[in-house]
Amino acid sequence: MRVPVPDFTEEIDVPGQVGVGGGICDAPEFRGHLRRMVVEHELRLKAHIRRMTVRGQGTLTVDFRVLHMSPMRKLYFINSDVAYEGLYDKLDLRPDPDCAAAPGPDPAEGDLLDILGGSRLDRWSLDHGEQDRKDLARCREFFETLWQEARGLTPTTPAS
Repeated sequence: MRVPVPDFTEEIDVPGQVGVGGGICDAPEFRGHLRRMVVEHELRLKAHIRRMTVRGQGTLTVDFRVLHMSPMRKLYFINSDVAYEGLYDKLDLRPDPDCAAAPGPDPAEGDLLDILGGSRLDRWSLDHGEQDRKDLARCREFFETLWQEARGLTPTTPAS
């Protein structure tokens, strides 16, 4: 399993928060929370490696890498035969539960801006004709390009 994720140790606008004047800006505490979630997901998945081996359920490898990017696209592969592709197409604006400051002139200031993926997923398969094979190859090339540019996720790297 290879999982590229945004590098939440670096400043990022989306996900982020609403700043002064309604602009979008970095939210360091929110980034830290997201980074801890990613590390926890990786650790939970890695816990299955030995369990699957002991039970004879196959071999699992888990590799998370980070890349400085805002998440905009979902891309899942099942072996090299099938890909599912979709977009993160919804923005969620919600109050920051850690922000106890009184609202200023702009009531949305300080709200968290998160990106959600509620869109449908397109499916590309080697078994569904030439166009699907081309789309699957395009998805693989995109993924491999991101993967090669990404660097390892290290649980000991402090979250900002």
